Amino acid sequence: MQILRHERGDVKSGDTYRIWFLADLHLGHCGCDKKLLKKTVDRISDTDPHTNRVFLLGDILDAIAVTDKRFAMSSLDDDIRNSGRDDVINQQINLAVDMLTPLKGRIDALLIGNHEQMIVRKASSDPLEHIGRALEADYNGSVCAYVRHVWPEKTNGNKGHGHSWRVDSQLHHGAGGGYLSGGKILRMERRAHSWPTADIIVSGHTHKRFVTTTSLMVAGESNPVTIKEKTQHIFSVGSFLRGYHDQIKGVSYVEMADYAPTDLGALYADIEMQYTYDKKGKNCGRRPYIHWGNV
Repeated sequence: MQILRHERGDVKSGDTYRIWFLADLHLGHCGCDKKLLKKTVDRISDTDPHTNRVFLLGDILDAIAVTDKRFAMSSLDDDIRNSGRDDVINQQINLAVDMLTPLKGRIDALLIGNHEQMIVRKASSDPLEHIGRALEADYNGSVCAYVRHVWPEKTNGNKGHGHSWRVDSQLHHGAGGGYLSGGKILRMERRAHSWPTADIIVSGHTHKRFVTTTSLMVAGESNPVTIKEKTQHIFSVGSFLRGYHDQIKGVSYVEMADYAPTDLGALYADIEMQYTYDKKGKNCGRRPYIHWGNV
């Protein structure tokens, strides 16, 4: 597991930060919707890099080598297929760097996926190491991460007096899950309860896109003891791999395995810094308000 902390700079109440979640790009497969990916990357790159950050959650590459039983020339990206069978993985690495370079310096977490792990096991080399260096992403080969974002409060003359907003995210590339959405939601809710301090739970892998919440009751440290409700926001990110379409001329492992159709695109979380007040208007502290959107 990778443990990361990012301090994002002074903010004031009402400011909003956005974290973009991208997973399962499967670059190198002809079913990768590169037009949608480029549109998404361009949209992110047009925003302020200080207030728009990115999590990349693995399976950036399709990473099906010629020695893999799932390999088929017909399922390769056109440019890679036309270049022949040699050096397929390095061609995918170059494609990923080319398409994701606009995100350079914005990536707060980069995870390995099960497709890249196949290359690590067989070739003893990690294709994401080069991508991580090229994109200036902090990468250590982990499949999961715990990321803490901290935003000190902006004040006049004194940097926050020690006060800050904080959001913790628990990330995992993803594993298993039922065929139907109910099984996938249940698996992620179980993970949320295993990580009670996390505000955001994020996963890829299933190629399904949904957002849900779960709640925990938390006892405070005050005297008398106060009980508060903590909401956890659960994101299953979706994919950029279109498994079934008329551009696949031949065999694709998606069809061979009878996988479910994918939910194309990505998700983001908007984190709005807010104060909370009681019925008498007394300031009771600060909390981030989290809401979401999709691309």
